[in-house]
Amino acid sequence: MIWDTRIPLKISAFLWRVLNALLPTDEILKKEGLQFRSRCQFCQAEETIDHIFFSCRVAATEWNHFEVIIQLTFGGANLNQYLNVWWLNPSSNTVAGSLCRLLPNFVYCKL
Repeated sequence: MIWDTRIPLKISAFLWRVLNALLPTDEILKKEGLQFRSRCQFCQAEETIDHIFFSCRVAATEWNHFEVIIQLTFGGANLNQYLNVWWLNPSSNTVAGSLCRLLPNFVYCKL
């Protein structure tokens, strides 16, 4: 879904980096032996990809906003599960299904 031709290449490339844990978050930099004290600017939690794009209250508010617009509710324990539910929506032949496949890519831009 991230390489859909209707999605600008820079958004697809960014989402690919998110899903492959290639953003320089505090969590990833620690794994590489670099020590930075980077915290979420909204809640001061440890900076992880899952937190920034899924579990932070700001991210959760954005996801909820689009769930209300589409009139669908999805859940998931982490970012990858949540995106799979959106992208593999059973109503893929409907307008809502198309939005479910494309919207996550644009939600990332807002975050």
